[in-house]
Amino acid sequence: MLRFRLGTATPFFVEIALTEEAPDNAQDAVLDAFESKNMMADMYEALPYQFKLKVPFEGGNHLEQLATIFDLLETHQEELYIKFYSVAQMNLEQIFIDLSRKQFAAEEEVRSVRHLSSTRL
Repeated sequence: MLRFRLGTATPFFVEIALTEEAPDNAQDAVLDAFESKNMMADMYEALPYQFKLKVPFEGGNHLEQLATIFDLLETHQEELYIKFYSVAQMNLEQIFIDLSRKQFAAEEEVRSVRHLSSTRL
């Protein structure tokens, strides 16, 4: 079931801390940099000057994609205002937390639709 939902490879978390000089759009610039390498990174958590991305693997050579992540972050570290970063594979606990978040969001959407329907009657 997990393999079906997550694909054959477990996504990676990329945690990034920005410098204090980072502009307001620094997080968007990092996301754009991932997109420029054909990697769809999703914002997982965000705090001021620190955020975590979830980067799924899209088939192909997983080691090559991991190397691309490191190359991207190292090459553009200064221009993206990255103070430090870490890359880690999602562990089983994080996978279940992620699935729980998705389930909670789906249930909230159903509640919202039901609430709208009941207010119209």
